[in-house]
Amino acid sequence: MPKPAKKLNLLPEMWVQGGKRHGIGIYRQANDYSYEGEWANDQISGQGRETYPNGDSYVGGFLSGMRHGFGCYRTEKVMFLSLLASTTLPNIA
Repeated sequence: MPKPAKKLNLLPEMWVQGGKRHGIGIYRQANDYSYEGEWANDQISGQGRETYPNGDSYVGGFLSGMRHGFGCYRTEKVMFLSLLASTTLPNIA
């Protein structure tokens, strides 16, 4: 996998006409939140992995910026497997 672009923290292949994120890429915030996975029409959509500042992570499906479908949420001590019908994500704007 190519290295992420430094300024945008996104893979260059993600950008399409009009500047919308699309494809597979990495997004990072200064607070240590990150998302690695698929994007469609400038939203998190498809399969991906979120990592939160406290070290927790979620791996699974997303649809239009929300957790959706089968996924696994993991903390330091517990792992949850679930089938989700669209749950909101933290603001990553």
